[in-house]
Parts: sequence; C-alpha cells; structure tokens
Amino acid sequence: MDSAVAAGVWGLLLPPAVLHTLWALLTLPFVYVMWWGVLPGACRESGVLMGAAFNLHRGDLYRALRHPLPPDAAAEIPAGERLTAAVLRGSDDGALLYVPDP
Repeated sequence: MDSAVAAGVWGLLLPPAVLHTLWALLTLPFVYVMWWGVLPGACRESGVLMGAAFNLHRGDLYRALRHPLPPDAAAEIPAGERLTAAVLRGSDDGALLYVPDP
C-alpha cells in the first residue's frame, strides 16, 4: 500500500517534469496501474488485516479498558458502541461496567 501511494504522489509531481523531458510520460502507465490497480486491493487487504488484529486482541482491549467481555455475539455491538463512545468522548452511561483491577 505504501508503494502504491508513493507512486501516486510521484505521479502528481510528474506533470512539471514533462515540460523538461518527454521521458516522464513513460511513467504515467505505471502510476495509473499502481493507483487504480494495486492500491484498492492493498487497502482491502489492510482492512482485513486490521479486522483480524482486532478480533485476535479484542479480549486484551477490553481487559486494558477494564470492561467485561460481552456475554454473546448479540451483545457485542451495543457494548462496543458504548465503549467506543466512552473512549472518544467520555460517558456517564450507567450501562458501562468497570471491572476492578486484579
């Protein structure tokens, strides 16, 4: 993903170079392939890896924030939304439970 973004940035810097040499035009297909061919797939893959990392370490996250794990999958979404709101903005929601430090 980093390489595709870097190629795109270089592609944005190339139009002034075309004024000095026409060889710069040869890089435009490479930039097109990187931004519209490689970058979307790399972003999807990065999203999948981010989701896998969250799923793998979800329990550690809840423990670090001193919140109990939701009892089942149905309770996961509302509990996660309350927890996210508390982390981002603070919350006085009575449904937020804190586990004492062991």
